[in-house]
Amino acid sequence: MTDPNRLTGLQLDEIDARAAHLYEYVPQPEEADVLAGTDVPALHAEVLAGALSTHAAMVKAGFRQRKVSIPVATPAAAAKALRRNLEPEQIKELVKLLVDD
Repeated sequence: MTDPNRLTGLQLDEIDARAAHLYEYVPQPEEADVLAGTDVPALHAEVLAGALSTHAAMVKAGFRQRKVSIPVATPAAAAKALRRNLEPEQIKELVKLLVDD
């Protein structure tokens, strides 16, 4: 007796053919190599020397935006993290955005 939920070889081949190009692998350059190919050789040197993380160098070079984690357990914890990471003008703008509907 054949299991009706079992796929046949033909069905599996069809699935493989349809999915073949969904997730093509495109090699990405190493982040340090991206820095080396720009006008920021000093940052590249700092990364290679271990004085600066690749992420920090990418932020400094403008290739990435700075991101922080905001705890959401309490409003006070979120506020503390935001005060630590935003300028006063940014906080004022954030308050305005949060209050406006």
